[in-house]
Amino acid sequence: MPEHSNNNDPYRIEKPNLPDTPSHPPVCVTCNYDLSGTDPDSPCPECGLPASLSYPPGPFAAVNTETLRAIRKGFTLAFTACVLYVIIVVLNTAGSIYINIAHFQIVQPGQPYTFNRTQVIFGLITNLLNTGAVLLLVYGCWKITSPITEIPPGLTRDSTRRTTRVTLVLQAIGTILSFLFGVYNAVTILTGSSTWLQSGTFQTSDIVILIILAVLGIAVLANMIVLWIQHMLYLKHIARLTLDQAMFARAKHLIWSGPIMVIIGSMCFMIGPIIFAILYTRLHLLLGRNFANMIAQRERAHPS
Repeated sequence: MPEHSNNNDPYRIEKPNLPDTPSHPPVCVTCNYDLSGTDPDSPCPECGLPASLSYPPGPFAAVNTETLRAIRKGFTLAFTACVLYVIIVVLNTAGSIYINIAHFQIVQPGQPYTFNRTQVIFGLITNLLNTGAVLLLVYGCWKITSPITEIPPGLTRDSTRRTTRVTLVLQAIGTILSFLFGVYNAVTILTGSSTWLQSGTFQTSDIVILIILAVLGIAVLANMIVLWIQHMLYLKHIARLTLDQAMFARAKHLIWSGPIMVIIGSMCFMIGPIIFAILYTRLHLLLGRNFANMIAQRERAHPS
C-alpha cells in the first residue's frame, strides 16, 4: 500500500490497527463507499472526502494524545462497569430466587404481605450496587464522548455526541432519584412506617408515591431508549474512524439486537440481559484496545 503520511507528522502511527487485506477493503469513513483501488491522495468518488482519511492511520492520527487517553479511559471505565453489571445481575438473580424460596409465604385475601428483613436489606444492597455500576458506566460514556476538534467537522458527528451527553446527564439524575426512592421505601418497610403494609390498603400518600414512581420509571425508560440509540450510533462512528470495520459491524448489529435480547431474554432467568451485557462489554474492550494501540504506537515513535 502506498505511504501517504508525512514522516515529520508528530501524530503519525507507524503500524495501522487493521491489516490492509482483502478481508478489510478500505471504505470511506463518511459514506461507506468502497475505496478499493482508489488513490489515497484523491477524494472519495462518492462524497469528496480526502481518501487518505480512510486509509491507515485514519482520522485519529490528527487527534492529540490527551484526547485519545480520555477516550481510552472512558472505554476502560465502561468495560469495568459492564463487568460489574454482569456480576450483579447473576448474584441478584440467584439471591432473589433463594430468598423468595426460603421466605415463601401465602398471603390471604385482605392481609398485607409481610416483608422479611433479609429481603429488604438484600434489595437495598443490590440497588446500591446497580446504581454504582450505572453511574460508572455513565461516567465512562461521558469520557468516550470527549470533544474531538482536530478532525474535519464532517467527521465529528458532534450533534450525536452532544445528544448522548445530554441523555447521560438525565440518566444519572434518574438513576440517583430511583436509588433514593429505593432507600426511602426500604427504610419505611424496616421501620414499620409504611402505611400500606400496616393496614393492607393504600392511603392517598401511597398512591401519590406510586404515581411519582411510575412517571419517573417511564421517563427513565424513555431516556434510556434515546441514550441507547445515540450512544450506539456514536460507538459505531468511533469504530469507523478507527478503521475497525469488524467493530463497526458489531455496533451496527447491536443497536437493534441488544434490546431484543434484553426484552425476550429477561423471561428466561435474565439470560438475555447477561448475553447482551457480555457482547456490549466486549465491544468496549476491543474499541478501547484500538485507542490503547494508537497511544502506545505514538509513545514508541515519540518517547518523552
